[in-house]
Amino acid sequence: MGTFLIILIIAFVIFMIIGATTKPPSTEKVNNNVKRKEIEINLKEFPNEYTFSVKGVHLSDYSYPIFNICKEFDLITLVPEPDNSFDSDAIKVVNSGWDIGYVPAEETYEVHQIIKKENISYIETLNISGYISVIVKIRYKN
Repeated sequence: MGTFLIILIIAFVIFMIIGATTKPPSTEKVNNNVKRKEIEINLKEFPNEYTFSVKGVHLSDYSYPIFNICKEFDLITLVPEPDNSFDSDAIKVVNSGWDIGYVPAEETYEVHQIIKKENISYIETLNISGYISVIVKIRYKN
């Protein structure tokens, strides 16, 4: 009887550990659909759009936020870096206070012109399986 009780207690502990570490069913898709609808409603006033692929997302400096913070339809901030030692036209892409990469050098002129206007920028597509990529869409007024 004592051995049976010990086995039962061990089984209960294992069950509790497995239950505590198992994630509940994902609501990510539902949450993303809600976010997307909210963004689309708010963007009716922003008829123009510009899309680019964030550069540098494969670098280790950006891996934590890319894998753990970023989600599709997160609002992002585009921050000009005139003191950047590599490119004075550089524009950093920031999500929730985390640097996630840069606007491609060949697109900084257009993006500089757009961010002077009223705009909303967000992650349109995030791919972290296989080849890592982050696509940003900027919606802006004339």
